[in-house]
Amino acid sequence: MKYNMLCVFAALLLIVGCKNKSETGSDADTGIIAESSYLSDVVGVEDNGVLKVKNPDKIKKYWNDKLKAENIAGNLKDIEIIRAKPIDTTASYYVLVAKSEDKKTKVSAFLVIKDNEFYFERPEALSLVICQGCIDGCNPIVSVHNGTKSIVCSPCLECVKGNLEIY
Repeated sequence: MKYNMLCVFAALLLIVGCKNKSETGSDADTGIIAESSYLSDVVGVEDNGVLKVKNPDKIKKYWNDKLKAENIAGNLKDIEIIRAKPIDTTASYYVLVAKSEDKKTKVSAFLVIKDNEFYFERPEALSLVICQGCIDGCNPIVSVHNGTKSIVCSPCLECVKGNLEIY
């Protein structure tokens, strides 16, 4: 009898003590804002049609540290928010793009806009897209295929595309 009561008590503790981990949906088109402290900061603002990056030095430092940690050449200097309109679609997408001093390395990530403020978007795996190789060409551009958007690199002879997780 004591053994049965002990088993029931243990089972109750397990039921009460266990908590279901909530699964967050992660559809890139839902505009879900990333949750970590760095990634949830306001990236920029839209002010009368002008797209402005807030704290560009903070973002460049963080991205440069990530590139250096992965032995990827390029010291990012210029950073801007661009509005992209892919061919064969009416939708607009926002992308944060940073370029190295020599313009051979371009790093980008999707943004979402909420109340005229830009945030990093949170798809299944939040990552930087790196286009490396040429001064002209090899730029991050938005492509939509079968309803799924992605950042690709425009063509150039020496262009190489890579991805780097940023959380």
